[in-house]
Amino acid sequence: DRTAEQSIDPVLNIKDFEGYKIYKSTDPNFSDIFTITDGSGSPQGYRPLEQFDLNNGVKGLFRATGELFDAAAGYAYYLGDDRGIQHTLVDKEVENGRTYYYAVVAYDRGDEFIGIFPSENTKFVSIFPSGEVIHDVNVALVTPNAQAAGYIKAPDGVPLAHLTKYGTGSVRYQLVDPSRINGRSYRLEFLDSENDSVDNNSNGLADAADSTEGTRTTSFYSVRDLGDITEIFTSSDTSVVALINKNLIPSTVAVRNSQGSIIATSAYKLDPSRGTVRGSTPGSLPAGSYMMTYQYYPVYRSPNIKGSVYISEAKDADIFDGLQLNFSNDWNVLKNDTLSKWIGADPYRYSFSTLFTQVGSLIFRGIRKPSDYVIQFASTNVDTSYPDPDLYPISIPVNFRVYNATDSAYIKFIFADIDGNGKLSPQDELVFLEKAKSGRLVYTWDIKFSPKLGDPFDTTYVLGTGVRLEIHNSKPFRKGDLFEFTTTPPRVDMAQAAKDILNVKVVPNPYVTASAFEPPLNPGITSGRGQRKIDFTHVPPLATISVFTARGDHVITLKHEGNIEDGSVSWNLKTKENLDVAFGVYFYVVESSAGNKTGKFAVIK
Repeated sequence: DRTAEQSIDPVLNIKDFEGYKIYKSTDPNFSDIFTITDGSGSPQGYRPLEQFDLNNGVKGLFRATGELFDAAAGYAYYLGDDRGIQHTLVDKEVENGRTYYYAVVAYDRGDEFIGIFPSENTKFVSIFPSGEVIHDVNVALVTPNAQAAGYIKAPDGVPLAHLTKYGTGSVRYQLVDPSRINGRSYRLEFLDSENDSVDNNSNGLADAADSTEGTRTTSFYSVRDLGDITEIFTSSDTSVVALINKNLIPSTVAVRNSQGSIIATSAYKLDPSRGTVRGSTPGSLPAGSYMMTYQYYPVYRSPNIKGSVYISEAKDADIFDGLQLNFSNDWNVLKNDTLSKWIGADPYRYSFSTLFTQVGSLIFRGIRKPSDYVIQFASTNVDTSYPDPDLYPISIPVNFRVYNATDSAYIKFIFADIDGNGKLSPQDELVFLEKAKSGRLVYTWDIKFSPKLGDPFDTTYVLGTGVRLEIHNSKPFRKGDLFEFTTTPPRVDMAQAAKDILNVKVVPNPYVTASAFEPPLNPGITSGRGQRKIDFTHVPPLATISVFTARGDHVITLKHEGNIEDGSVSWNLKTKENLDVAFGVYFYVVESSAGNKTGKFAVIK
């Protein structure tokens, strides 16, 4: 997540987040990567697997001076290389069955001038004598293994259906954690600089007055979960109770008591953005258990769209429910030469660009309004050009109209009739005038016409009913653009599982006294070998595994718990009587609805 990126240093009172380091170790104390030393050769720092830092010019080694340098004994903290921030990483350098400890720590940039050394989050891991592990929230224990037999991956890189279309870009969803894909349906919504109530460019103004009036640039996106969430909470009367999710949609909220009766909305106070609820008055929501159903936004008003002009870094989007959206947003408004064309005739060549001209000392600049346009011609006059007192103060009846196809509105235009014939002719010019959100007219696009190649300079073509010029632009997403999609979870195909069951095997095989896969002894244990185990891999879901000695004596029966993401079943090399097994050859039988598989393995000194 991005929580650390918004944190404020309590001493400096500034946002001094600089980057992330990802640590990986096979030791819970991360001792095997504690290899960065100070000037005396004593280890002081951990070597990261990867490091991502802000692209802000703060990079290289932190340059401690004076007493701070002496206190650090020459130990130098590496601040990164301005590679930019990203929020996912795939580590492929792992061995199945081996436990790895990962930590993601955020670090700050420190301050060399006032003598503050860079600092980072802790990565605490503790293993009790019982084998129980506790650790920081930013630490994860991972034991990679193959998926269950017959595993079919969830679709990845899936394009989203564009239901209501203004922007010309596209969006796909990508898997981050397949185990969290839940098969739910979502709706993707947008806000833009014209209606987000935010001063996007820090000019002290918002929306219609933000930047150049008339532009509409994507600023935020939200993802709505279209399914109902049901949550049980315990009321504490007027005390605030935190719900599981935030950014609830108030119109979808319903609260029921233990008898199933609806509680009136006046009886409780809901804070949808924080995801909290409390009784409105003492006794209005008595202490007890209640059930709330609601819909919510897993992602709400996020600016994290790749290429956004409103944030300094946006290499990736937010992660939710095991997935991440990949935006291909057309930030720049450019004419689509393939789609833009004459219909019903092939008359003038034309140039299409934003207005930029000078009349006397006045300079006129147009706005790159993200819209498509149609100039519709008729056999008689159907509209009148706009008399602009500064640019072209003449009102001329014309046999065409200009239609903004994106906003579904006819617009005003200035007709610079160069030859004065009242018709569209070579060297004539059209300037579009459109209403901004404030209601005032702004200049947008400028079209200049010229004859086809080979025709005389003063050729005038007859344009009547059925003739139109369509102009299509690339457009960024805006309010009103809607995408919907439904995720597909991974699954098990039993026909494939029947084939994959042949891949069931034991690792390591043979098992030799101690294996590098095994963790060290737990704290407090001073004798013995510690945990011993072997793994049966590629096991079908809900399968049973029976282990026998070479004489046919039953040793133990193991079961797969049904997690299709993990096709392994571990055995601690103890019998069903909890005794250590002897050295020798053992046979196993895997039984499942996908079929059976037999094999053998050895335990040797």
